[in-house]
Amino acid sequence: MVQTESGRLSTTGFTKEEDFGKLISYTGTNFYPAEGRVTTLWFAMAESGKNFNQYVFDKSMDAYILGLGAKLLFKGTVPRELRDELKKTDKDAEYRYMVSGVGSDDPVRFYAFKQKEKKLMIQVSSNSAASYVKFVELKEFKQTIQKYSAEGMKKDIDATGKAIVNINFDTDKSTLKADGQDVVNQIVALLKGAPALKLSIEGHTDNTGSAERNKALSAERSNAVMLALVSTGIDKGNLKSAGFGADKPLVANDSEENKAKNRRVELVKF
Repeated sequence: MVQTESGRLSTTGFTKEEDFGKLISYTGTNFYPAEGRVTTLWFAMAESGKNFNQYVFDKSMDAYILGLGAKLLFKGTVPRELRDELKKTDKDAEYRYMVSGVGSDDPVRFYAFKQKEKKLMIQVSSNSAASYVKFVELKEFKQTIQKYSAEGMKKDIDATGKAIVNINFDTDKSTLKADGQDVVNQIVALLKGAPALKLSIEGHTDNTGSAERNKALSAERSNAVMLALVSTGIDKGNLKSAGFGADKPLVANDSEENKAKNRRVELVKF
């Protein structure tokens, strides 16, 4: 039977579904992070006390997935040194983005599958008690956050003393993405429209990864925004920057939606 995360019989056929998430697969040589619709299945025996037949499940699942035309990327145990390296950037990566067997000696299998316009990555792990299957249908991220205008920033600063903006950077870098530069352009318009306005540019992250790296990265990114503003002629004396990492969350870091809210830049009047 398919169980929910609480161990009860699933009524939907799935343990967990996410419209957009991440799944990290192992290709046999390196990790491959895939993004899209993620589905989790947890199989266990319906009768309590009855052993789960791991061998039969593995044979059946392998034959079924390969019968669909999938390619087996890797079968076995992911090398510990590679798992340790992955944890350096995200200590919870195995738990959040991979099947449970990755962090143990349970057999793990990774597949890639393409059918018509759909591309999927599939992960399977099992032991004598249960089996876990995760798959992701690859798709592009759709931005749901509306562009923040200079007028909107000014309104928020006048009302609360600060404006909260979402500025996109390259992964684990302080390099602005194109839409991040668009937001910076709006900050330029704000400051040129109010030459006396002084702003502290303060970077914040969620709690993914180490606290030390988060604080350093948020400082690098806020400083990059400040330098981008100065390069347009904004008076550096009216600006300062700081990075707080995950020390000042807006909400609890208990879901992907809340983590997205905590990844932000605040423009604080001083």
